[in-house]
Amino acid sequence: MENLDLLRKKYKLLLDKKTDLFNYYMKVINSISSSEKENIKNHINELNTQLGQLKELITYTAINNDEIELRTTGISTTSGLQYLIYLRNSNTFVGEINYRGYHSSSYFGDIGYRVMPEHVGNNYAYKALCLLSNLLAEKNIPDFWITCTKKNNASIKTIEKYGDIRKYSIENDIYFYECSTRILKNVNNKTSSK
Repeated sequence: MENLDLLRKKYKLLLDKKTDLFNYYMKVINSISSSEKENIKNHINELNTQLGQLKELITYTAINNDEIELRTTGISTTSGLQYLIYLRNSNTFVGEINYRGYHSSSYFGDIGYRVMPEHVGNNYAYKALCLLSNLLAEKNIPDFWITCTKKNNASIKTIEKYGDIRKYSIENDIYFYECSTRILKNVNNKTSSK
């Protein structure tokens, strides 16, 4: 069996590659043909399969409820600690949520999330945000920050549905939200280790 550190490095490289591909997909989604979209989705799914195989060999923590599961290998990426969002019943990858815990020139806000286009509209970002909030509250982290553009209605709805927020307008096209962490009882949070 390969060295665990080597496995984690391979995992991180694949994860970064998948993240780059996902970012590219989201950037060009409206300007490419349906066959190109399908090719990119297939490549993302292949990377997810490879990541899944490596994941089985690496210790990870899962935070879940009855519908979704957030998985992490504990490997820090350029965007912070990344949790992949999966449907529990079908083990289907639906998106990701990141907790950075810091602000940089690239990101202003502690949490960022993305949901694959075919899974938008199912409140997966909201559900993942609630699970992550539970984890942060358990670790005595009192609040977090999220930013989004004023045109990003889906993200605005997600954040405002979360509630317990203070909303600020920091630029002409950006909203800034200060959110309090709390244990949400209806989330049915469960943590397990593999």
